Amino acid sequence: RGRNSHRILGKMSDEEDNVVGGVEEEENTIRNLTTRSKYKAACVVANETLKLLIAEATVGKSVVELCELGDNTINEATAKLFHKQDHIPDEKIDRGIAFPTCINVNGVASHFSPLPDDKTVLQDGDIVKIDLGAHIDGFAGVVAHTMVVQAEPAAITGGVADCVHAAQMMLDAAMRSLKPGKKNNDIPAIWEKIAESYGVNVCEGILSHQMKKFILDGNQTILSKPSVENKVADYEFKTGEVWALDVLVSTGAGKLREGNSRCFIYKMCPDKQFMLKLKASKDAFNEIKTKFQNFPFSIRALDPKSGRMGVSECLKHDLIQAYPVLNEKPGEHVVHFKRTVFLSNTIEPVTGFAPEQEFVSEKKCEDPDVLAVLSSSMQAKKSKKKKKPAAKEGGGEAKE
Repeated sequence: RGRNSHRILGKMSDEEDNVVGGVEEEENTIRNLTTRSKYKAACVVANETLKLLIAEATVGKSVVELCELGDNTINEATAKLFHKQDHIPDEKIDRGIAFPTCINVNGVASHFSPLPDDKTVLQDGDIVKIDLGAHIDGFAGVVAHTMVVQAEPAAITGGVADCVHAAQMMLDAAMRSLKPGKKNNDIPAIWEKIAESYGVNVCEGILSHQMKKFILDGNQTILSKPSVENKVADYEFKTGEVWALDVLVSTGAGKLREGNSRCFIYKMCPDKQFMLKLKASKDAFNEIKTKFQNFPFSIRALDPKSGRMGVSECLKHDLIQAYPVLNEKPGEHVVHFKRTVFLSNTIEPVTGFAPEQEFVSEKKCEDPDVLAVLSSSMQAKKSKKKKKPAAKEGGGEAKE
């Protein structure tokens, strides 16, 4: 996975991907009613937090205050769910943030979740991408949404509107392709045709992932824009899976790069070991293991002294990995939408929703391959049961 991955991270370890397996695997899929209800509860929290942030993202609002509001809302809401009174066994269930709240403005594509001293405030006309996730017992709901900050409501036109229309169509097409027997590598070609129709570009290196318990970035993926040098293995979707569909579309070339901003988001590497020397580093790593496990976290959530001081040594020895802030070329804009999707008897999106603002595009997609996908059902095809041959009168054997 190239350096332009949405996470800018390498392939996760097999050990991490096999956290759930064998008999436990079935219990940790949405075929299990308790697991399904935990996923659903996390998705509700993610959606409600997103709605709150959309309402609060107004002219003059501090970006870091919005990030803190999102994180606090997720922690408070998940803390109220799945306790003993909810007929859950009396055992500790982890809950909280699955992905820290990011407020990415204009050409900033992802991972901007700054420290409290950041002075960035929203301006009229800013293109804002909100990205976050919640979890209950390791079962996560993630979501991203794009909006425009407006002093007065008005229709949004031009390249940003083209991007939004394209991204929404891409998500719709992808969801209708998440059917048992369909393959991951069929989706990017459809996305490319949609982008061409709207005169925009799919951002390169973005991975949509299958999710599992405590794993946002499973090994099964959809690569946004494959090439000879950068591609992923074929994979057939299966009933019972949960996917995070991640779509970023740009008015520019879609080649996202690391900017000058420091990193704010990190994630523990569970298969790495090293004997840390500094007390601050040991304290930080223990805090990370205890509070976040395999989920990404904002450095803002660590202890202001020991936590933030200890990150450097942990990073140096690959005990944690960074999610750099990604940027498009100056003057260009990026839109971002992400939905958590259940692959059940029907394809069921459980986070995300269409923009409430009015985005007006003069362009449309009339590609027959795209239209065929968009007209297909969200119902997963069920295997037909073979009819038993009818018996002859008198109980004789049926003829073939």
